Amino acid sequence: MYASPLDHLRDICLALPETTEAGAADDPIFSVKGKTFATGHHMGDGYAVWFKATPQTRERLLTSAPGFFAPRYVGRHGWLGAWLDDGCDWTELTELLRDSHRMTTSPGLLDLAAQRDPVGLAGSAVAA
Repeated sequence: MYASPLDHLRDICLALPETTEAGAADDPIFSVKGKTFATGHHMGDGYAVWFKATPQTRERLLTSAPGFFAPRYVGRHGWLGAWLDDGCDWTELTELLRDSHRMTTSPGLLDLAAQRDPVGLAGSAVAA
C-alpha cells in the first residue's frame, strides 16, 4: 500500500531502466537518457500523470476510458493523461508507462508498437 498516488507513480517509473527524476517534489519529471517519458501534475484537487502513447492507444482510451484525457499543450503531440484517483487501474497504467519509456528510449519503437496494435484493440497498452 502506498501513502499517496505520487508514491505509487514514483515507484513504477523509477523501476524502469535508466530512469531519473527531476522537477519539483510534487510535480516530478521522469526521464530516460535525458528525454521525458512521464510527468506528474497537481490539477485542481486531483493528481494526474502525463505520458507518451501510440495514436491507437491514445484514441482507444480517450473514447472508452473515463480516467484518461488529452493534456493541455502536449496532448496534440501524442501525450495522454491519466487521473491517479481511486478508479485508477494501476496494472494498466504500469503497462502504459512502460510503453512510454520504451518509445522514449527508442523512438523507432513508436512505429513498431503501432504495427503490433494497428487498430488499438489490445486489452491495455500496446502488446509487448
